[in-house]
This record gives sequence, C-alpha cells and structure tokens, in this order.
Amino acid sequence: MNRNFLTHPVLLAACATCFLAAAFQQPAHTQARPAWKQDSPRMTKGPRESVEQIRSFMDEYLRLHAAKGMDGWVKLFLPGASIVRTADDGKVISYKADELAASITEEAKKLESQHETFEDISIDVEGDAASYAATWRLFHNGKEIRRGRAWYTLVRRDGQWGIAALAWYRRAGTGVR
Repeated sequence: MNRNFLTHPVLLAACATCFLAAAFQQPAHTQARPAWKQDSPRMTKGPRESVEQIRSFMDEYLRLHAAKGMDGWVKLFLPGASIVRTADDGKVISYKADELAASITEEAKKLESQHETFEDISIDVEGDAASYAATWRLFHNGKEIRRGRAWYTLVRRDGQWGIAALAWYRRAGTGVR
C-alpha cells in the first residue's frame, strides 16, 4: 500500500511536532548568553594566538565586573597601572586600581546587577605589548546608564597579560563615574 506521507496522520503529527520545536528553539549561540560581552573585533593586528589570549583576558575582565568580583578584577591590573577617566565636561580623574574597584563596589551595592559590553573593538599586538580599544556601555539592573570609549595598554609578563594603563572617555550626561 503506497501512502503519501503528508496524509498519514502519525507522520504528519511527527513532522508538525519537529517543526514547532525547531521554530521556538533559540539558536545555540544565543542560549544562556551572558549579559556582559565583547563583540568580535573589527580590526586585529598581530599573532592570532596573542589576539585570542587578549580576548579571553578581556572576557575575564567583563565577567568579574558583572559578578562584582572586584578582588579578582583588581589583579588584572599590573602594579602601578595608570588609570585615567576623562569626559567632555573637561574633568580628568586619575585612579589607582584598588580605588576604582572600591568605587565600582560601592556603586554596585545598591544594584541587583551590573555589567559592561564592549563593541567596535580593535586589538594590536606587538611582541609582549598590546592595545585594546573598545566602545563600552555600562548597564545597571539591565538599563544602560553610561557609554564611552576605552583604551587599554596590555603587557605580557611570564606568559600572562595584565593591564598597564587604562584611559577611558565618558560622554557627558551619562552618570557620575
């Protein structure tokens, strides 16, 4: 007996079930995606392995910030790292890594969640020195509150990357830090 599979009730039900399951399933790359993230770089220069190490390092930077893990976050900075914030209001503020972490921690105490995202990324590696630039967006309790551009100077010591300098620009009208 030759039946058309579309008219067979069991096969039709199975096909419909599979179709509906596929239609409502999220793609694997969006499932359980963390709120913090960095986009793929628009520009890279240098050895692929070093670029990937830096991307992993910056993932850890973002993860620790989102987890309010500031003790670990501070350890990503080299001793004596230069940290400077500027904005179009003309203010320039210098920090030590532990001072900046304390400021972030104090602000985060009032929040359910915080995280940053990095976009428009460029990475340039030459030997054991690198630069990482990104447009950043800061979120408190899921709402964007600040944005700007950041430039990191990274140095590799004993096979590990660390932040030697951070300068960031904050657009006016987007928060206090």
